[in-house]
Amino acid sequence: MGLFNPIVAALTILRAYHVAGRPRQQVKPWGGFDDWSASIREPLVWLGLADPCKTRTVVLTDDPDREGWSAALHALRMKFEDDEFTAKEILHECRNSGTLRRAMEAVAFGRHKEIDSQSLGWFLRHTKERVLGGLRLEAVGQVSGVAEWRVVKVPGGHSGHGGQFPAGGVRRFPRLGNTPTQDGTVKRFPRLPEKQ
Repeated sequence: MGLFNPIVAALTILRAYHVAGRPRQQVKPWGGFDDWSASIREPLVWLGLADPCKTRTVVLTDDPDREGWSAALHALRMKFEDDEFTAKEILHECRNSGTLRRAMEAVAFGRHKEIDSQSLGWFLRHTKERVLGGLRLEAVGQVSGVAEWRVVKVPGGHSGHGGQFPAGGVRRFPRLGNTPTQDGTVKRFPRLPEKQ
């Protein structure tokens, strides 16, 4: 007998779901991932398997880095509100604000047991454009070669995608043109030429 092939199994699940007429499942929408939810998540729930989003929630809840990053963004937002700031300004304000200092220590504590500018820079670069706790860190630009930042509220702000993708939703690729049909087959359309 042949070996188990997970790709064949996954495609079999998707085909069976399409042949059954893509019956809608009672799952809570997951912001920005509607196509994925309808094409991948719902077939798994229809088959009786666990909802992938419920597993994801448990994983995110137990992520201490994510919690620290979210607390840091909230502390920065409280301190600077809508104003732009630099890493140097963060370090300066940490001397005056216990809340900001504790939040920054959680994400940028250096080897010398203090908030380190190099660790702070790493945090800012790696948190940029992630949605955490309804907030997003934006790189505003540079003044005299120094990066400026701002923390903004995200409309309808939640961290639905775990901050792994830039806010603003999923990129759509309308030019690819392959579309599943009700009978389980795939219609193939020619690619459209790129606009010049």
